[in-house]
This record gives sequence, C-alpha cells and structure tokens, in this order.
Amino acid sequence: MNEKGKTENDQIKEGIKRKNIRFVSIKAKLIFIIVPLVIATIGVILAITFTHSKGIIVDYANKLVQSLTVSNANEVETWSQEILSSLNQVQNTLDSVEMDKATLMKYLNTTMNQNESNAGGVYVGLDNQEFYDPTGFVPTSDYVVADRDWFKAGLNNKKFQFGKAYLDADTGNYVVTASAKLKSENRFNRVAGTDISLEAISKMISSKSILKTGKIFLVDKDNKIIIAINDSQLVNTVFDANNKNGLISDLAKKVRLESNEIMEIKSDGTNYSVCTQSINNTPWEIVGYVSHKEVLQSLDNLQKLLIIIFVISMLILIALIERIVHYIIKPVKTLNTTIHKITEGDFTVDINVKGNDEIAVMSQSMQEFIETMRKTMQEVSNTSNRLEAQSINSNKVSEQLHESALTQSSAMAELNNTVDELARAISEVAENATSLSIVVSETGKKGQEASVKMKDTVGISEKGKTDMLRISQAMENVESTVFQLKTAVEQVDESSEKINDIVNLIGDIASQTNLLSLNAAIEAARAGEAGRGFAVVAEEIRNLAETSRNSVMSIAQLTGNIKGLVNNTIEKTVESADNIKESIDLVHTASDTFGEIYSTINDTNKIVNDMIQNVYHVDDVATSVAAISEEQSAASEEILATSESLADHAQKVTDNSYTVGKDATELEQTAQNLQKQMQKFKI
Repeated sequence: MNEKGKTENDQIKEGIKRKNIRFVSIKAKLIFIIVPLVIATIGVILAITFTHSKGIIVDYANKLVQSLTVSNANEVETWSQEILSSLNQVQNTLDSVEMDKATLMKYLNTTMNQNESNAGGVYVGLDNQEFYDPTGFVPTSDYVVADRDWFKAGLNNKKFQFGKAYLDADTGNYVVTASAKLKSENRFNRVAGTDISLEAISKMISSKSILKTGKIFLVDKDNKIIIAINDSQLVNTVFDANNKNGLISDLAKKVRLESNEIMEIKSDGTNYSVCTQSINNTPWEIVGYVSHKEVLQSLDNLQKLLIIIFVISMLILIALIERIVHYIIKPVKTLNTTIHKITEGDFTVDINVKGNDEIAVMSQSMQEFIETMRKTMQEVSNTSNRLEAQSINSNKVSEQLHESALTQSSAMAELNNTVDELARAISEVAENATSLSIVVSETGKKGQEASVKMKDTVGISEKGKTDMLRISQAMENVESTVFQLKTAVEQVDESSEKINDIVNLIGDIASQTNLLSLNAAIEAARAGEAGRGFAVVAEEIRNLAETSRNSVMSIAQLTGNIKGLVNNTIEKTVESADNIKESIDLVHTASDTFGEIYSTINDTNKIVNDMIQNVYHVDDVATSVAAISEEQSAASEEILATSESLADHAQKVTDNSYTVGKDATELEQTAQNLQKQMQKFKI
C-alpha cells in the first residue's frame, strides 16, 4: 500500500512506532472507560433492583403465609369456641339443676345432634362406675370409668377442654374428647365428656393451600401428630426430624411450636417462608409454608427478560457511544494528524475549524500558526536564496579584487625597482644622460600601464563596495524577518500557555467536582437508607469527575507536545537569528574593508598619476639634469619612499581582498545551510 492509500490514523501509528511510543487512541480510551462504567452502573442498578424486589416479594410471601395461617387458626378457634361454649352451657345446666337418673338421660339426649362434629352428645361418668351415655353405649365389665383418660383429664378441668387427639378405629377419622368436672353427687366425682370428630377441621385444613405449592397443616402439640393436611400420606405422621418427608423433617428441625413467629428455612436447596400459630383453648397449632421458588418465579422470568433486554440495550448503547465518541474525538484526531505532519516539516496542511469550543479555538490558533509559519518560511527561503546569490557574487568580486590586488602588488614591486634604479641613475645622470632618457621613456610606459591597472582596480573596488552595501541591506532584512518569525512563534507559545491555563482550570473543576461528590457520598452515608440513592448519584458524579480529570491530563499532554514543538521552533529561530547576525557582522566588516581598499586604491591612483606627470617632467628637464641633479636625487628618494608606501598599500589590498573572499565564502556556506534547513519544511 502506498503512502496515499494509508489512512491518517495508520500514518500516525507508523510515526509513533518510529519514535518507540506505544499508540493508544483517545477514542479507545474513552470507550474502554465509558462502556464498562455504564455497564457496571446499570448492572449495579439492576442488581439492587432485583435484590430489593426479591426482598419485597419474600416479605410479601412471609406476610401471606402469616395471614393465611392466622386466618385458618381463627377459623379453627371459632369452630372450637362454638363447641366449647355449647358444652359449657351443658356443664352449667348439669351443675345447677338436680336431676335423677331418668331426667339426666333425657337431658343428655337433648345434647345429641346439636353439632355435626359431636353428634353423640354429652355423656357423664362417676367414679362409682356409673355411666350415662345418650347413644346407648353400655360399658363392659372391664370398662372402669375412673380409669379412663377422659375421666382423669376431666377431673382437672373446671371447664370443658380438649384432650389428646386419637384415631377412631371405626371411622378412620381423628377424634378428640372434651371433658370437664361436674359437681360431686353423694360424695362421688362426676365428669362430663363428649367425643368430637375432627373431620370438619381436617376437611377445612385440607382444602386450604398457599398459592400452588404452599400448604397448611394442623399439629397436636401434645404428641406432635399431624392431624390435618392436604396430603393423605402425611396424616397421622409425627412432626419431628424422623419424618420420611424431607420438607416436614426440615420444618420440624427448625420450627418451634407455640412460637407464633415467621421464619425462613432452607430445605433441599429451596427457601421457604414458614409461620406457626397456636389455637387458643386447644392443644393444636397450625403450621403454614410456601416455597420462595414459586413466589419468585415471576421475578425470575422478569429477570431473564430484563437480562436479554439489558444485553441488547448494551449492544445498542455501545454502538451509540462509539458513534458519539467518534464525533467528539474527530476534531482532536484531525488536529493530532495535522500536528504530526507539522513535526515532520509539512506546512501544506490546513485545519477546517468547526464549532466554538476549546478544541475549535485550539484548531483556529494552530491554523493561524501554520499560516504565519508559511509566510515566515517563505520569506526566510527567499532571503536565503538571495543571500546565497549575493554571497556567490561577492565571492566572484572578491576573487577579481584579489587578482587585481596581486597585479597591483606586482606592479608596485616593479615600480619600486624602477624607482630604485632611477635613484641610482640620478647619481650618474651627468654621465648617463642618454640612459636617463631611455629610463624615463620606459618609466612613462610603465606608469601608463600602472595607471590603466589602477583605474581598473578602482572600478572593481567601487563595484565591490556597492555590492557589499547591498549584501549588508539584504542581511538586515533577513534579520528583521527572522525577528518577526521569532515573535510569531512566541505568540504561538503564549497561546499554548493559555490553552494550558484552560486545561488546568478544567482539571481544577474536575478535582472540585470529585471533592463535592465525596462530601455528598459522606452525607449520603450519614443519612443511612434514605441517602442510598443519593450515594449512587454521588459515586457516578465522582466517576465522571475522574473521567474528566483523565481527559484533561490527555489534553494537557497534547498541549505539552505542542509547546515542545513551539519551543524547538523558537530555539531554531534564535539559532538562525544568531547565525544571520554573525553574517551581518561579517558583511559589515567586509564592507568596511572594501571602503578602506577603495580609499587606498584611489589614493594610489592619484599618486601614480602624479608620478607619471613627474616622469614626463623629468623627460622635459632631461637637458638640465646636471643642474638640478641634487634636486632630482632628493626627488628620487621621495619617489622611492612613495613606491615603498604604494607597495605596502598594495599588500594591504591583497590581504583585504583575501579576507573579503574568505568572508564571502563563509557567507555562501551560511546561506546554503539556511537553505538546507528551510528545505525540510513544505509550504
């Protein structure tokens, strides 16, 4: 895949890999933070809701068991009270009215069939073996009235009370005997009793149930026999730990009779709500239970449905979060891509600013920075090109100047030799007039050649001076441009500082929010159960504040990277400014040197012209050489000194031209280095 085919994200990842930095996108971070937080929050809310709902439903089951148990106990109590009330009336009649045997039998006959549960009526026994039974029962000889259980129990009952229940062999139903002591007759104890069938109670209890699986059963507290239950296999079984039915056995282990309390027990992995209720004026107790599994079945079904809805909702929510995060992070991603390209020197990128939030302001500032850098780098590049061209031109001029200076130096050396010869010739002028004329003629020719060379040297030095002035002005422009670049980059640095201030402000707000959420959580904890909901909200606020703080740290890291890049740009700009300033100083030095060279050569030109004129005068006065030989001798000495001075000046011109050439070469290298640095950037 070529470079254009790669996505911006892939290019950023490759660039970061080259820098040995592990790349994790902000989008992935936000999704990995927000999605688990949302799932955990909703999961906790659902768990709390289910737990609370389960508690409410279990509490409802407990109240339902208690209500039905108490209700059935009241029915049995009402039934027993009706029977006992009628029996107590019979007792009052037997105690208050004196009756003979015949009257007693007639009265006892009236007690029959008053209630279907004790249709046999009331019978009376005495400890003298007398027995009166309206049903016609005649005791056998071995039937001892005083030894019967009902008689013994009745001696201790002032009012009719129920005895132990027993299974009637004839009917197969449970029967209980109610007995009470009567007034003694002829010093014999009398006891009234009646047999009461529990068939009605058994039918009533057996027909009752709690929901579908719950049951109610009647237990005799004296012998712990189950008297009535809607399971025929459990009737007449003992309510204890040895019962063959596992549930009844577990109930017997954990339920205390006569406790009249609601409890929850566990049997075979299933929880049950159990309630016991004693029946007043009877030795019986009603026990009711219901399975939590049945009570919570609807809740379990609802829980399964909500879990399915939760999973589907989470998938939809994750997709929505991904899209929302993508929309929010997209400007940051674009800005990150732009900054990455800028770090590689590509200033051809542009940022499309949308919105008016912090990211949009940062993008706008970055766009302004890019535009400023484009202009600055364009100016620096143009200036470096001009500087390079001018330095090349200066180098050529300095080479020409150096060659001219060498020529001038050679000419001055020759002139010096000629003047020296002239001085020697003057001492012999009287004898060598002809030689003097020849020497003067040659000297005239040499002077003309020197004059031509000096004119050329003056012209070249004047041009070099003009070029150096132009170079000096160009370097000053470069210095001004680099200063503007430095100012623009410093403004970008100030913008980065402002962004950091905003990010720090957001971080402070996040920290303050975190502190407020902590205080809210403390207050909610003090409020107890009433503040639980507010505590959950406070925890969510704290999590959001922590997320905001992490996001602020990520943004601060990005702005820190930008600031590092800006600082690097400032350092490079300062470096370039220092180099340009050194070049300007060198150019100024070269310009001053060119000025000195020009002044020296101009003076030399004047001296050479004067020398030529003097030589011409020597030719004119050749005929009077003898007369003015002393003056010529002095003049020759002066000419010799002047030629030596010209030779020194020519050497200085040579040295200065070499310095100018060297400075021009260094200036050219500086311009080339600046051009190479600017080629790293694309604008």
